Amino acid sequence: MDFLKIERLLKSITSSGSSLSSFANKGRSYRFIMQMAAEKCSAPVNVSDSQLFSFLENVNEKKLNETEKLIHKKHVDALQKRLDTYKDPSTGYTVITRLQHLKRGSCCGNACRHCPFNHKAVAADKPIKTFNTAFYS
Repeated sequence: MDFLKIERLLKSITSSGSSLSSFANKGRSYRFIMQMAAEKCSAPVNVSDSQLFSFLENVNEKKLNETEKLIHKKHVDALQKRLDTYKDPSTGYTVITRLQHLKRGSCCGNACRHCPFNHKAVAADKPIKTFNTAFYS
């Protein structure tokens, strides 16, 4: 990774070179800023349809409750449009799709709902999520 490029990007993100800590104090975490910078510096990642939709063969919709079915539908709709996020139907929060996770290339450790990497980097002290055949809940 080109750290000079990241540094220049961080300066542009933080408006005219203000300090990283002052930018973080505006509600943005250091981790978020670094992730944003790394994504801007990375080459585009192509994700095949087979990678994107491979989980569907394991989904048993009979095991999903009504809320989970709606979440699953929203996620699949977003994937078909090749979107990186969608709005959670019950909370309104923005949720990262499987596509965005595959573009990242590895588990980020945040116990994300649609993690295709089996939460490999999730710390032991984070709440354990279960895979309900469509997503981690």
